[in-house]
Amino acid sequence: ELTDRDRMDLLDFLTEQYFRKPNASAYLRDMDASKLQSLAEKLNFKHGVTVFPATAALPSEQPPVYFATWLQDTAESSSIQKLEFLKAIGVNTPETPIVKVRQALLNGQAPENEDLRALTGFRNLFSFIVDKQMRFDDRKEVFAQIQRNAEAADSGFSLNTEVDLEKLREHANPIEDNAVYNKWKEEGHNWEVMQLTGITAIPYTVKSSYSGTYVFYSYSEGDWHVDNRTIFALPESTMDLHGLLARAGVDASALTAFRNLDMQEQEVPVDLQDPITKPILTDGELSRYVDGVLEKLRELGLNIPEGDQIGINYEALVLGWEYLRSNGNYNVAEAILGGGELNSVYYKDDATPLRIKVRSGRNGIFFLKASDWKALEDENTFLLVYSGGGLSGFQLIFDQEDLVSIFSQDDEFQIIRLEKQDDPQKLTQMMDALLNIGGQGHLIFRSKSSKREKYQSIFSNEKWSNRAEVPELETAYSNDDF
Repeated sequence: ELTDRDRMDLLDFLTEQYFRKPNASAYLRDMDASKLQSLAEKLNFKHGVTVFPATAALPSEQPPVYFATWLQDTAESSSIQKLEFLKAIGVNTPETPIVKVRQALLNGQAPENEDLRALTGFRNLFSFIVDKQMRFDDRKEVFAQIQRNAEAADSGFSLNTEVDLEKLREHANPIEDNAVYNKWKEEGHNWEVMQLTGITAIPYTVKSSYSGTYVFYSYSEGDWHVDNRTIFALPESTMDLHGLLARAGVDASALTAFRNLDMQEQEVPVDLQDPITKPILTDGELSRYVDGVLEKLRELGLNIPEGDQIGINYEALVLGWEYLRSNGNYNVAEAILGGGELNSVYYKDDATPLRIKVRSGRNGIFFLKASDWKALEDENTFLLVYSGGGLSGFQLIFDQEDLVSIFSQDDEFQIIRLEKQDDPQKLTQMMDALLNIGGQGHLIFRSKSSKREKYQSIFSNEKWSNRAEVPELETAYSNDDF
């Protein structure tokens, strides 16, 4: 077996022949691959694999130690000629693209695009970066340059950008001082919001398909992140929890439940110094206030159909829009007013349009059709009931259960009024249905007594001409049935 001294002597001879004989370089180029491989084995390096200098090589690419000694001995030929010959027989020298790229990175410089494009594969380069523990936190543009060339040359390459969950968890704390959120959690909604402290944005790490878990660089951006139904968010994002839940993709039923709890918790602000919003407005104040709201509607191009511009429900519809606007939780800038309801109303930044039916009960009662009752089964349909006196006279109802618990809690009976049925069989069907649900009810008929007119408003749509003579139920009902 050859000693290192023998190998250096052989290299001297071959290098001299290479540069002296005009056909030597052509001979090497045309040499059979197996012969080049055999020569490399004699000289103790790996053809096409070995890298010189050693600082630019992976452990599996290290050059034999005698290379450095041989290159320092310039008695026979210059080191430049020697390096050129090593390149010719299959050593990756400083003149090859892979070594140029590596040395540029070692020196903190950006590689030339020409050298990057000349690489035959990038897996080797990324292995070198990992081996040298290079980070690109302050050189992201250099890494981007490598990334672009790698993606263009190798379909197997990809970057993996991941949230640093370990760091997130280190800085996360449960939200404890939000009453709506706590109630929502108690209802069993399987989502968790964690508030982040000590960091200013969501931390990310960048890895590649060629480097496993090695992180090339880190960066931070954004104010929230979702991981398996856990939402990590900076404090400013948790100030509007409903908006955060909506952006995070919380399922519709859970989001609606939170919205309903949130709205129930909100109080409409009442400024006692402002006659417009004090608890009870006089008729004159109320008239002026309605005119002011109408002016706002006109400025926004929101018109109310003529059919809605009559009776006490007109007042309720106009003030209902202003109530929602003043509440601060609703976007009513594009609301559609008409048919006794407000459409295209949005809760905060929720993209789901709400349908809000408006009914006036300022004289003590309000009427709902069967379709109104059924509509409250829809989670995006609400009922806004006006009791008079200004904005403080509104009650927002979210569902049927809300309606019953708020407006029937002090009553012993609930009244359902039907159009007159001349066919007894239809009444029988209704009473059978009542019995089937275990209800106790009565059919009410007027007697022929002289006092029958007292109950006119219950049994007729007749309008009274003398308002002083109108019974309480009639004034409540007038123009109230959309």
